[in-house]
Amino acid sequence: MRQHSPHLPRRGYAGGLLLKAALLAYPAHHGHSRISLPERFADFRANILQPGQRYLPLRVRLISGRLYALQDCSPENVVPAGAEIQAINGLAVPALLKAMRRYIPADGRNTTFKDYQLYEYYNFHFLYQLLHPEAASFTLKLRGARQSVRVSGQAPAQLAQVYQQRAGKSLSYFDKPLVYQATLAPGVGYVKAGSFYKGFVENFKTPFEPFIDSVLADVQRRGTRHVILDLRGNEGGGDGYAEYLFARLTNQPFQGPGHDRVAGRRFTTLPYLRNASDDIKAFLANPNQFLRNDTTLLLKPEYAGDAPQQPAAGQPYLGPLYVLTNGGTFSAVLPWWATST
Repeated sequence: MRQHSPHLPRRGYAGGLLLKAALLAYPAHHGHSRISLPERFADFRANILQPGQRYLPLRVRLISGRLYALQDCSPENVVPAGAEIQAINGLAVPALLKAMRRYIPADGRNTTFKDYQLYEYYNFHFLYQLLHPEAASFTLKLRGARQSVRVSGQAPAQLAQVYQQRAGKSLSYFDKPLVYQATLAPGVGYVKAGSFYKGFVENFKTPFEPFIDSVLADVQRRGTRHVILDLRGNEGGGDGYAEYLFARLTNQPFQGPGHDRVAGRRFTTLPYLRNASDDIKAFLANPNQFLRNDTTLLLKPEYAGDAPQQPAAGQPYLGPLYVLTNGGTFSAVLPWWATST
């Protein structure tokens, strides 16, 4: 590539290679794709950050393409919570987002998912530093402020320490994923299902299936006329929770949203694959074990995940259902609720 891309830093370092690899992965439109550098900060939410780098010292949130500060973690502590950041070091936020989104893979062209990844998991901070590696401090233009403010870049460990002190919780604090409010308003119940991943849900000591059963039993007992189902921030999970919930919201058989076709019988990129899963190894050893016949690329039903499902026994909830989603509603969640509509 003779002409230098304006979005790639000129420095010959691993970050530049990561950005180029991300651009190559982007056209696949697969939201599960992730590319990261080997040394990462030991924090679940911010583990994409590099321990030795200095980053924008703010916890932020993107809402409708606007960048808001949630917590200032800088020594200066001059950015109030809720302030809208319009520009960073003279670069307008819309232009920054346009440049960054092209490095975030998503299913299709899901901009809300890209923005969720940018703010929720510190990809905004990470990409800003890769695209502008010379930045050691940050001059911020805030909406409504007469003058810009300046904050010093902070290493991830400093960010985490100061956030804990000022916010009273860790960077990786998550609210309870399962919440039920019987009477949000007269005749209106509220159910939050914030994850379908067993390992995460069970950390909060509330098993998923008994929780859903108790909620729906209470809804029936009370004669609740409307139910709000909150799936915001539910990033999915493959433990059958989506199916379990959906089967209690219908009285009709339904089809699982599986993937019934593979791209080919062999992997041309196999020489570059490290730590292949047992499933991939088994497929490579004998594709016919998984495919319907010798000439097709269609998976057998037991491997496709689209086997017919039956509604659960008992009385389902069939009243009006209002489903809340956001950019974090992803993976196993989406196909089921597309089916439900």
